[in-house]
Amino acid sequence: MPYDDRLLKLLSLSLIAAQRVEFRLYGLAAHVQPDAAEKRFKDLTPERFLRGDVAELKATLGQLTRAYGDKFFISTEDLTSFVESRNLIAHNYYRTFILKIAGTENREDGIPFLESFLLEAQRWDTILAGLNNVMREAAAKAQGKAISFTPAERESMDAYISNAARHKGVELSD
Repeated sequence: MPYDDRLLKLLSLSLIAAQRVEFRLYGLAAHVQPDAAEKRFKDLTPERFLRGDVAELKATLGQLTRAYGDKFFISTEDLTSFVESRNLIAHNYYRTFILKIAGTENREDGIPFLESFLLEAQRWDTILAGLNNVMREAAAKAQGKAISFTPAERESMDAYISNAARHKGVELSD
């Protein structure tokens, strides 16, 4: 069955974008101590994360957001929606948007859905980059060191802080 080139391009980009967000969140998780209940992250170090066996490090985006969403002040309805969209793309895109099976969810907005997802993935990538920069800044301050950021890095920090302020209604201040 031939597929539209635009659909294939957007679907491919969406999977890569979702993996980028997942990888960034996994990288951030490698720098914090996990809860006792999250044994899968117990021995995760930055080195093990970067060079480790993929099978040992397997954790889904949903598992990562449940384990670290509150710790990182990123648990919002937007993040839940992003994870649900990622799961739809990874597991049910074909069934939902291409196959037309009676009695199941059928949608006609496959291309706009992917375009919207890509924008949301970019937003989450920026937010998580901002979190990384906020953590770097805090670590530098704790060591009495100065650190400078590019305007783009400062914008990512602002995006994180803005999102964190929406996390369960928490208000953050400088």
